[in-house]
Amino acid sequence: MFKQVTIMGPGLLGASLVLAVKKKLLAEKIVVWARSENTAKNALEKLPVDQVERNPSVSVRGSQLVVLCTPVETITSILNSIIDDLDESCIVTDVGSVKSEICKNAQNLFKKSKSSFIGAHPMAGSEKAGMDHANENLFSSRTCIITPEENTDSKLINKIIISTDSKGLIVKPEGCDMDFPIKKSNIAINAADTRTSRFTGGERIDCAIADLDKEKRKVSLSIKLLEEIEKKEALEKYGTEGSGKNLPFSSLSEDLKKKDKKKK
Repeated sequence: MFKQVTIMGPGLLGASLVLAVKKKLLAEKIVVWARSENTAKNALEKLPVDQVERNPSVSVRGSQLVVLCTPVETITSILNSIIDDLDESCIVTDVGSVKSEICKNAQNLFKKSKSSFIGAHPMAGSEKAGMDHANENLFSSRTCIITPEENTDSKLINKIIISTDSKGLIVKPEGCDMDFPIKKSNIAINAADTRTSRFTGGERIDCAIADLDKEKRKVSLSIKLLEEIEKKEALEKYGTEGSGKNLPFSSLSEDLKKKDKKKK
């Protein structure tokens, strides 16, 4: 049990999380942050919370877990506003559906912090919005995709291969009960490496989240996208052809050659 949990943004997801935390007895104290006076008043009246704050910095002080349930475009600015007030070893996470930019900014922001940011995207929702439609069981039996590695790309997740066939791979993310397909076209950058015979059942692989469709609760995974992300990062980091020869992408040296020519 946490001594204190802060949930920022008591909309449908945030309010549902408040109800779930209370039901499961996951925190001794629940604090909610709300931007507007009206929302703060409603949260205090309608939700089982111990404290409601409109100042984001004040709301996170003393919490061991902070969950951002605000619109995606506001998450980075909120992180900036609370970073100096987080307790040591505090875990900060979010429910945003778009992870790349959020986690990239968070990784830079939390470099010197003793608290940690772990991006997350619960595959939960409803056709109805707002605090009034909160449901304590909204997250029950729902998949939640997390990006726990501090120094890995925001879209990287680990999976275990269950089976292979001519069409692609079937994989299961660790800690998840659902299986996901990876199409053959999304296995590798180079066509010669897309053969599924390279993989065996039980093998662990890394790939990227290519697409998240919240309404359809559909997730698309891609090894190829992860290669493209890492390739881009390598091109930005290394400036010579020799550096690229030791990296696991057959076309990287050629790309580095082109980059060197442009510099000249």
